[in-house]
Amino acid sequence: MDKYKINLNNLHKQLSAPKMIKYASVESQMRKIAYDVVVFRDNPEKLWQIIDGDDGSQYIAAMYNDEDLGLEKSSSNPWSVEINRNKTSATIFYKATPINSVDLVKNAVSDALDFKASVPKMLKESKTLVANMINDLDDEYRKQIISKYPELL
Repeated sequence: MDKYKINLNNLHKQLSAPKMIKYASVESQMRKIAYDVVVFRDNPEKLWQIIDGDDGSQYIAAMYNDEDLGLEKSSSNPWSVEINRNKTSATIFYKATPINSVDLVKNAVSDALDFKASVPKMLKESKTLVANMINDLDDEYRKQIISKYPELL
């Protein structure tokens, strides 16, 4: 029966340990944003820290809690951006309604993922930026958007 005993103190430590991944196995998918802080290229919202393991290898450890991410989602931004597969254009959405399309090549956007991460925050914080974008729309489409979302004025 000894093999079925559970040490609850040890179990709690194991379950609350930070999520760690061997850095060498995911290095090509990462982008450094600080000395020892990296993000996955396809998910720049979650920060990871490079740490040295007991075995001499480098690991990345999550710098977030799953609960923190849930709280962040509850106060979500109504603005979002989706990038096409070729990373040549982006569509800006307000509450899941497409508002505008941006040619990333024509506008010399070098990092599509940074664009995707930063533009919704900028639109949430700047009414002037939103107004300029709305004013650049075709007259008929602008009227449809304003009638559906008068708060954008």
